[in-house]
Amino acid sequence: MKKLLIALCAACTLLTLSGCRSTAYYQNQAVKEARAYLLEEVGPQLTLQQREYVKFNKPILLVSSLLPAPSFGYEQVCVTWLIPGIQEACMVYGYGDKQMIGWSPNRIIWQDFSPWDQNRQKAVKSARDYAINNLFFPLSVEQFNRVRFDAPQIIITDFDLIDEYVGELDDTAVTALTQHTKVQFSIVWPLGETPEQYVVLCGRSEPDLKGWTIDFGAIVTEEELKQHTLDGAPASSLDAVNFVEVGAIRLTPANQ
Repeated sequence: MKKLLIALCAACTLLTLSGCRSTAYYQNQAVKEARAYLLEEVGPQLTLQQREYVKFNKPILLVSSLLPAPSFGYEQVCVTWLIPGIQEACMVYGYGDKQMIGWSPNRIIWQDFSPWDQNRQKAVKSARDYAINNLFFPLSVEQFNRVRFDAPQIIITDFDLIDEYVGELDDTAVTALTQHTKVQFSIVWPLGETPEQYVVLCGRSEPDLKGWTIDFGAIVTEEELKQHTLDGAPASSLDAVNFVEVGAIRLTPANQ
């Protein structure tokens, strides 16, 4: 009888141990799935050396809570490779519990983690806040959301700032506007109208947008804006692709 009990205890112990696996085990399983998914989805776009890098190098795990709870919660985890020769980080997105049990790849995100241009960020935030607070009523809901969520264009302009001010200016103010040495930048959101219209927040700053402050905000036509857009404007001009405010992000379609 004693031997039988010992045998049963041993069997229970083996079953318990076989059913308990460490966090490292589930992380390794998730990395294997992420690696296979990445090579299947974008492998043909990579060089042989880049594919070999993914196969034999450990990734970085970027983790964020999805459904937080006091002792248990789901997390979204990006299994991330910094592949040589590619500026963007290749992140295989998926989610599972805190041990990564049940984690499976959902899509691939290419994320540029270049340092933020702080001057540009501050200028865009200032322009957006001004537009939201002062240009709410002329805009439709769709147009208002464009200003709230879309990345703007930034161009060098030559609007006559004195004409844009309502009321009379004293001599000191006129002198400040006419003899300033700062660059006039306009932060612009297209509204998608026909003919095209733009929300324009015009201000002045140093050439790197440091200290940009608003002089006026208005809704103008495309023709009016082009009339005041200087030749030799920077790459972020009317005909350029919009910059993305917090690094460029592109997604591959999720699995159907």
